[in-house]
Amino acid sequence: MRDLVMLPARGLLESPEDFGRGIVNGSWAFMRGVVGAPSRTVSQVTGSLSRRVTALSMDGAYISDRAARERARRDVRGQGPRHAVDGLRYGAEGLGRGVVEGVAGGV
Repeated sequence: MRDLVMLPARGLLESPEDFGRGIVNGSWAFMRGVVGAPSRTVSQVTGSLSRRVTALSMDGAYISDRAARERARRDVRGQGPRHAVDGLRYGAEGLGRGVVEGVAGGV
């Protein structure tokens, strides 16, 4: 919220062009906070639930494979998705993999 007000105010003291940049940058910062914080919270909750359900499977091979995939994903992608589209793609990949492994494990 602070950037939404402060960046345009600072720009106003410099020039009309900087004021415009301040509005744009402040608005983006505000939107990242409004969208990003709840998204991170939901991601953390679903990740925690996923780890708990994995532990309930009591399948040691699956648990270790999943942990190895999770480590590899973090190594390749850094700390997480760079933007919402990446996050949706990673989620869809994980869901698809889970469904395929679930069906294969049930057969």
